[in-house]
Amino acid sequence: MGSNREEAAVPWPMSAANLLRFCPRELIALLPSNHHQACISYCHHGKTTMVSHGSCNWRQPLQPQHRSSRRLQPFLDCKNLKPGDELKKNLDMAVLKSKVGIPVFSPHFCESYFCCHELSLMIDSNKKVIPIYCDVKPNELKIKAWRSCSTEDLERFNRALHEAKERIAITFDTSTGNWSDFLAKVSAAVKENLDECNHCKELFAKSPSGATSQHKRHLKNCLQKRLAVGEENRKRQQVLSFTEGPSDGITSITNFSYDHAKVRELAAHMVLVHEYPFSMLDHVAFNKFMKAASPFYKKINRQTVKEDCVTAYMLEKRRLRNIKSDWVLQKRVLNFCNVPPPHTGVIIANALSKCFLEWGIENKVSTITVDNASYNDVCIRRVKEDFSLRKRLSIGGKIFHIRCCAHILNLLVQDGFNQIVDVIDVVREGIKYLKILESRLNEFAKIKKQLQLPSKNLILDCPTRWNNTYLMLASALEFRDVFPRYGDIDPGFHYVPSEHEWMKVEEVCKFFGIFYEITNIISGSDYPTANLFLVELYRIKELLNEKALDFSDHIRFTAESMAQKFDKYWSESKLFLIRDAAPRYIDEIRCILYDLYNEYVDAHISSHGEEPQREAGKRKHAELSSKSTQGAAKKLGVNVLTGKEKFQMIVSEIDKTLPEKSDLDVYLEEGGYVCDANANLDVLSWWKGERWRFPILSRLASDVLDIPGTTVASESTFSAGGRIIDDMRASMSVETVQMLLCGNDWIRNLHGLKNKSREPLDIPESSTIEEIDLPDI
Repeated sequence: MGSNREEAAVPWPMSAANLLRFCPRELIALLPSNHHQACISYCHHGKTTMVSHGSCNWRQPLQPQHRSSRRLQPFLDCKNLKPGDELKKNLDMAVLKSKVGIPVFSPHFCESYFCCHELSLMIDSNKKVIPIYCDVKPNELKIKAWRSCSTEDLERFNRALHEAKERIAITFDTSTGNWSDFLAKVSAAVKENLDECNHCKELFAKSPSGATSQHKRHLKNCLQKRLAVGEENRKRQQVLSFTEGPSDGITSITNFSYDHAKVRELAAHMVLVHEYPFSMLDHVAFNKFMKAASPFYKKINRQTVKEDCVTAYMLEKRRLRNIKSDWVLQKRVLNFCNVPPPHTGVIIANALSKCFLEWGIENKVSTITVDNASYNDVCIRRVKEDFSLRKRLSIGGKIFHIRCCAHILNLLVQDGFNQIVDVIDVVREGIKYLKILESRLNEFAKIKKQLQLPSKNLILDCPTRWNNTYLMLASALEFRDVFPRYGDIDPGFHYVPSEHEWMKVEEVCKFFGIFYEITNIISGSDYPTANLFLVELYRIKELLNEKALDFSDHIRFTAESMAQKFDKYWSESKLFLIRDAAPRYIDEIRCILYDLYNEYVDAHISSHGEEPQREAGKRKHAELSSKSTQGAAKKLGVNVLTGKEKFQMIVSEIDKTLPEKSDLDVYLEEGGYVCDANANLDVLSWWKGERWRFPILSRLASDVLDIPGTTVASESTFSAGGRIIDDMRASMSVETVQMLLCGNDWIRNLHGLKNKSREPLDIPESSTIEEIDLPDI
């Protein structure tokens, strides 16, 4: 019988409702079914007992809040029962997995085909069956003949009912019976028919014959028992192990003890960090390797490592909620959620809002960096309006929307490459022609050796990535004299640029070489780029202004076209063009800076306001001043302020009083800090050292310097998503994908590992450059 999610929420009988309401701690599993039948399951440390009964009008116990409040864990519910699934098949599986069956006979029990079917399944599977007669006597129960029911099923149902009536049963009258006594009696009956492993607490049905074979088989593979035995062995004999110290060559000797829990934890970290499939730990060779490395190693199956990955993910998620920056840039992937199409700005804005609410940061977002897609403009405008209603935007949202610098540079340079697209195609096709046959590369290498050119490789680019195209042209320039000579000996080689075209390539490479360098600088995600972003952005604008006056026509046209796009994308963010601002913009920029600073001043005053203890201390001080020395001496130790308390009051008052000049005034009046251009200045560490001189301005600088100038980090996450969701793992749930991607980022940060790729506009690995090695002749 097919079922959907709505069919899983069905009315429940009064007896089941009270059973749930007064149930002991052992009742932790719930199984709903169709409108005429429902099931509950009892257990002590897992789903062990199946309860089958008829239905009446009771819906409340199925609500999720009631299930969670009673610690209920369902066999089947809307999470694991999908539209189109066969409900009967799943119910039969749940009955077979249970260890004790409890048919709750009510006046309408035998009217349900499925209740009778489950009863027969319990009896036929030789389970422990404890019948409960609720408001009905055994002789009143008779199987009903359904039209669609076969003769064999009727015989099976009657035989099962007859055998159930012969079992020791429990009777209960819902109008006069005591629920607490009844439930205690049921729980005792269930426990009497179950055995519990002393190590892992797993439950087993008692065999009628008293056989213990199943117990022996379980103890042989019981992980907790093996760990306990290992602990005893560890106490008998200590094994020495060597631990590497902080520097190479320095080790320490410690007692070795095999910790399987730690091994499982690190195995989960390994799977998350290196993007391994869960099945890797089932590989025969891997387990042999681990056994050779440590004879104490115990195999970890794929299901266990998946559960451990989820545990590691949840632990790191809890830690992230209390993360402290400590003047160190923190970058994390908080969510990787599924956004169904259409991908409009409104839908994306709603997804962002859900993420903010889930993490509790809806009032802590200062800026959002996105690329230049049109739907992102709609999304940011929608989110900005929501923040404006809550009055949570700094300086009116003037720096709320940050455009990805790497994407804009990509558009600028692609526009420039369009001026020499014919030359680029010639060079690209020529390299493709050479790489097809090894003999062609050999002839090309011979000519290179005759000309005594430095040993370099040819590069074949990905046409959609401008930085790859730049590297291809730069490498081809090294072989500009080889191309025509090879064309002389190979009549089929028609890919020789003219001297004028080579000059264009050389000019373009000199022009775009600066863009390539700047893109690599500002695309970092492990260090602040806002301070680098401003300087490099000014450098680009200065270069475009310079090239707009170049003598070469195509360079001049290229620079003018790029300058128009540059002004278009950054016209609204004058704050990020401080060094390039004309004098008429200086006052406006200064006003924006002071408006932002004043917001931090207000926040500082509100966070350092007078506390109740300070007000009470001031009142004590006033009372003591008005009394004589003798009266004060009598009350010594009761309300006399100590010197330390009085000093703290004075310091607090001074701290609250604003100086004549603000932090920003003092900072702007001082000379600039000049450091070595080749030195790697940690700007956050510098401000950390200056936080005592500039307590308010340093906090502002920390927040502004943390603003990312590119979306490289998120692009890299999407590339990782392409590796994780491959053809072999395309059916993973959304929750599993998010756990793998976010867990990968979090665990890498936990162990201090850098991400695999930090390339700008990161895309799948199949689209990277291809280096063609020239043979040594």
